[in-house]
Amino acid sequence: SLLEVAEEESLKLQSLKSLLGELEQRGMMGDVGYLDLTAVNEISMGYLDRFEVRLPMSGSDFGRLLRTVELAIEQGLSDTDTGILDLTLEDAHFIPYSS
Repeated sequence: SLLEVAEEESLKLQSLKSLLGELEQRGMMGDVGYLDLTAVNEISMGYLDRFEVRLPMSGSDFGRLLRTVELAIEQGLSDTDTGILDLTLEDAHFIPYSS
């Protein structure tokens, strides 16, 4: 399918295509609830109905970042944890939602 955006939005489109490709390749697409590209410098993604994952918009190795998300969920977080996984900085940060 053809996607067209204004020239100033071309970076977002490029990032979106790259992220979608990695999600598809990793078999994670079915667990994504939404993708939000309204912010200038980050992509927000609903994941597993309990996380908001924040990724940098540009210059990202989405494959590496998504692997970090998978590892954090598999090894560091419990099945009941909910919150924000922020990967926009050098290190990944988990910010739990207040209960």
